[in-house]
Amino acid sequence: MDRYSQELAEPSCAPVRFHLVIPFMKEKNMNKDRIEGSATQAKGAVKEAVGKATGDAKLQSEGAADKVAGKVQNAVGGVKDAVRDATK
Repeated sequence: MDRYSQELAEPSCAPVRFHLVIPFMKEKNMNKDRIEGSATQAKGAVKEAVGKATGDAKLQSEGAADKVAGKVQNAVGGVKDAVRDATK
């Protein structure tokens, strides 16, 4: 029995590890504004979806406002990153 057939016949007991890659974390030198902005956008999306599902107009509008605030904060962080990179 060759090695390949042996591995198929006797599965390894070694744990399988999966790596989660978060798109906004690909850059190593992101500032706090971009991270918080992305989190605020995600929170807003959840609030908006829950508001839509439950028919709660106030929660839905709060979610939309959080999404906009997160986009603005993320943009501010992007400008800060661009200035920092340009001055290096």
